Amino acid sequence: MCGGSSSPPPPPDYTPQINALRQSLEAGNQQKADEYNAVANAFNQSLGQARTGLSDLSSRIGGLNVASFYDDPATAENENPYQSLQSSLSSLSSNLGSLNMSLDRPSFQTFASGGPYSASVSTVPSLVLADTVGRQSLVGDVTGLQNQLNTLKQQRDAEEQRINAFRNQQLGNLQQAETGLGQLTIADLSAMNQLERDLSSSRAASSNFTSSIMDQLYPGGFNEIGSLQDSISSGLSDLRSQRAAEQQRVSDFGQSLYDFADANRDQIGNLTIADEAAMGSLQEAIDAKQREAERFSSLLPFNFTSQMGGISELERSLGNLSNERQRELDRIANAEQGFLSTARGVEQAAESGNMYSMAALNALDDRIRDLRTDVSGFSSLLPFDFGSVEDPLTQAEAAYAGLNERRAAELDALQARAQAANSGLGSVADYDEQALRDIIASNTAIGSDLSAFTGGRVGGISDTLSSNVAAVNERLAALTEQRNALEVQAQELDKRLREQTFYATDDTTAPFDEVQQLRDQIELYNAQQALDEITSATDRLNSEKARLERDAQAVAARDTAARNALLSSFGPTGVPEFGDLSLVDPLTAAQYLALLRSADDEEEQLPTSVSPFSQNLGVIRIG
Repeated sequence: MCGGSSSPPPPPDYTPQINALRQSLEAGNQQKADEYNAVANAFNQSLGQARTGLSDLSSRIGGLNVASFYDDPATAENENPYQSLQSSLSSLSSNLGSLNMSLDRPSFQTFASGGPYSASVSTVPSLVLADTVGRQSLVGDVTGLQNQLNTLKQQRDAEEQRINAFRNQQLGNLQQAETGLGQLTIADLSAMNQLERDLSSSRAASSNFTSSIMDQLYPGGFNEIGSLQDSISSGLSDLRSQRAAEQQRVSDFGQSLYDFADANRDQIGNLTIADEAAMGSLQEAIDAKQREAERFSSLLPFNFTSQMGGISELERSLGNLSNERQRELDRIANAEQGFLSTARGVEQAAESGNMYSMAALNALDDRIRDLRTDVSGFSSLLPFDFGSVEDPLTQAEAAYAGLNERRAAELDALQARAQAANSGLGSVADYDEQALRDIIASNTAIGSDLSAFTGGRVGGISDTLSSNVAAVNERLAALTEQRNALEVQAQELDKRLREQTFYATDDTTAPFDEVQQLRDQIELYNAQQALDEITSATDRLNSEKARLERDAQAVAARDTAARNALLSSFGPTGVPEFGDLSLVDPLTAAQYLALLRSADDEEEQLPTSVSPFSQNLGVIRIG
C-alpha cells in the first residue's frame, strides 16, 4: 500500500434495539404485577368481609350468658341463639378455610440480552401485600369464638343439670324422710330429732338455692319440695305431741312413787324394834308398790331408779329395823355366851397360871376387872340375865389372889438373898480372886432364880444384884491393876539386872532377895503376866552367880599352886633355895595374863583384888 493508512469504521448503534428490549422487560414485569395485585386485592377484600362478619359475631357472643340460651315455650319463635351463631361461625370458618392466594408472589426480570446488545431495568412494579397473617389470626379468632360459644352452652347445660340434680335430690330425700316418718314411734326421739334437723337443712338449702335460669326452668319455684317439707313437719308435730302425752303419763307415775316414799318415811322414823305389826303392814305396802312399778310399761324409755331408790330406802330402813331387833336378840345371847366363856377362860387361866410374870398377872387382873365392868355395864331395851357368869368369875378372883401371895413370898426371899450376897465382901483380901468370883457366882445364882420372874419388884431386886456385881467388879479391876503394876515392876527389874555388872558372888545376894520378894508378890496376886519377866531376872542372876563362882575357884587354884611352889623352894635347912633363874625366860605381863585367861575361856573380866602371892612377890600387879 502506498500513501497512508485509513480510519476503522464506527461501531454499530443498537440504541433502538436496546430501548425496545427495555420496554419489553418493563411491559412483562408490569403484566406479572397486575395479575398478582388483582388476586391479592380480591384476597384482602374477602378477608375484610370475613373480619367484619367476625366482629359482628364477636359482639353478639360477647353479650351472651347462660340465661341467653333459652327458647320461651310461650312463643312460636325460637329465642335461643345458639344454633344460628354456631352455624354462622361454622360458615365463616369454612370461608376462611377456602380463602387463599391462587398466585405466588412473581419474580421480575431486570436484564435481557439481544446478541450484540443487552438491556436492563432498575425499577420493578410494586405488589399489593396479601394479608395471609391476618387470615391465620382470623381463623384463630373464629375458633376462639366457637370455643366461647360452646363454653357458654356447656355452662348452661351444667347449670340446668345442677338445678335438676338439686331438685331431684331434695325430692328423693324428702320422699324417703316421709316414708321414714310413717315408721317412727314416740320412742324414736333420736330419729325425730334427726328428721327435724334434716327437714331444717332441706328448707335452708331450698331457700338458699339460687340460679340465673331458675325462672326459665321452674317459674313457680320448687313447689313440690315445699309441699313435702310441710307434710313432714306436720307429721313430726303430731308425733311429738303424742310423745309429750306419754312423757307426762310416765312422769305422773314416777311422782306417785316419790309421794309413796315421802308419805311413809316419817312413819318408819317413829317405829322401834318393838313395833312388829306395824313393820309387817308397811312391808306389805312396799311390796305392792314395787310390783306396780315392775309392771309399768311404755314405748318411751323411763327410769324409776331414783323413785325406787326411795322405796328401797324405806325397805332398807324397815329391814334395818328388823335386823336391829334380831341383832339385839343375838347380841344378848352372844353377850351371855361370851361373858360365860370369858369367865370360864379367866377362871382356867387363874387356876393354871403362874406367879412369875407380872404382866400376865396384870393381864389376868385386867381381864377379871374388864369382865366385871362389861357385865355390870351391859344394857338393852330387851330383858336379859347373866347370873351364870358369877360363879366362874368369883373362882377366878380367888385364884388370882393366891398367885399374887405366892409371888410376893418368893420375891421377898430373893430380895433378902440379894441384900445379903455381898455381906462378906469387905473381909476378902485384895489378892483373893477366887473369893471375889465366888461372891459374883452367888449373885449370879440369885439372878438365875430371879430370871423366872418378870415385872413388878423384879427390877429393884435385879438392880440390887447389879450393884453387888459392880462392887465386886471394882475389886477385880483393882486386882487387875495390881497385877499389871507387878508386871511393870518385873519388867523394870529384869531390865536393870541385865544392864548391871557383877564382880563377885556377894554382888548377887541383894538382887536375889529383891527378885524373891517380887516373886512372892506375883505369886500372891497370881500375876501370871509377870512370870516371864521374873523368871528372866532369876535366870540372869543364876547365870552371873555361876560365872562368878567359877572365877573364884580358878583364883583359888592358882593361889594354891603358887603357895606350893614357894614351899618347895625351902631346903632342908629351912632356907629358900632358888634355881638358876638365868636359865629361865621371865614371863611378861601379857604372857601372864594370857596364862590366866586360858584357865577359863568364858571369863570376860579379871577380879580386881590382888592375890596374896602377888603381894608377896611385889612383882606382878593387875588391876
